[in-house]
Amino acid sequence: MEKIKILVLEDSEHKKSAIESIISTDDVDPTYCTNIIDCENSLADLKYDLLILDMKIPRREGEESISKGGIEVLDKLYLDDELNMPTRIIALTRYDDLQSLLNEKYGEIAVLKYEEGSIKWSESLKRTIVSLLKAKNIKIIHCEGSNFEDFNSLKLRDIEFRSVNDCREVFLQVCHNISSYAIRDRDFLVDDEITLLKARYPNLYILDYYCYENYLYHPDNLNEAISNFDKSAYIQDLIQQKNLKKDNIILDIKDSRKGYTEFKHEIFKIAKTKNAEQSIIQNLKSDQLENFYKFFDMAGKKDKGHQKSYNKEFLNKYSFNKTQLFKTVWFKTRIGQLIA
Repeated sequence: MEKIKILVLEDSEHKKSAIESIISTDDVDPTYCTNIIDCENSLADLKYDLLILDMKIPRREGEESISKGGIEVLDKLYLDDELNMPTRIIALTRYDDLQSLLNEKYGEIAVLKYEEGSIKWSESLKRTIVSLLKAKNIKIIHCEGSNFEDFNSLKLRDIEFRSVNDCREVFLQVCHNISSYAIRDRDFLVDDEITLLKARYPNLYILDYYCYENYLYHPDNLNEAISNFDKSAYIQDLIQQKNLKKDNIILDIKDSRKGYTEFKHEIFKIAKTKNAEQSIIQNLKSDQLENFYKFFDMAGKKDKGHQKSYNKEFLNKYSFNKTQLFKTVWFKTRIGQLIA
């Protein structure tokens, strides 16, 4: 199990001992500072999972304590890009006025009132550590919209999916934080572009097909989920609809690709795949399922008349619900292989 890194800014030996008695476990890697300068140097050197800071603290070793020294550290954390923002911050103070000031100025951090003999602050600190330990050893993968609920229903070991608004936010999760994971729809990305992105951003997972629904409504998945499913007739319906709509899809390729945030980054300025659009068109003209299906929209969320996406009327004759589709072995295996 990976340890959590905790930085403690505290110059009182008595208070430090009280904190130490709580965080000194095999799961914690603690660092202790007694002044602002040492604390800021530590924050510049390393990203901590938790910062516990006192409010009245000296700026340098041997100097007198500053009444709002802890707030000075917080101010610099939010303004100085050279300091690594900890995952969680706890301000620990015995003074009511500082507690009120912190709640007003930094409502996003935890402010605990330190009182000798009280278990309230110590229990809260213990719960924070338990929460961090659980999060530290779970791979959190960000995905678009409400898909996270279906992904989480797979109950993949030590993996939790969380929602962000769109593919831009998905990409920014891994672009700005090398410890973050994210999964995005394939959309109109070709194989070479996917290879390029994954080489540069190993924590970015890209679906093999156009969107998440392409997995749900893949012939192999439906064949497992639905009794007496006519897989051959379904594939023929996919081919027929694709051929009727491919000209509309082709017209949409260029404009769709212009909006991809990834294309604005340096790797694509240097080595953007040539003839990508032509490659997509060739795949759409093919009647081989695994060629055209990766670029055929099976969701139709932005295509009310299904001019460019699959119309699921063929499936109306079968009795099934969406829950059945993401509980299959096929679906779980394919998503598991993607994020392995």
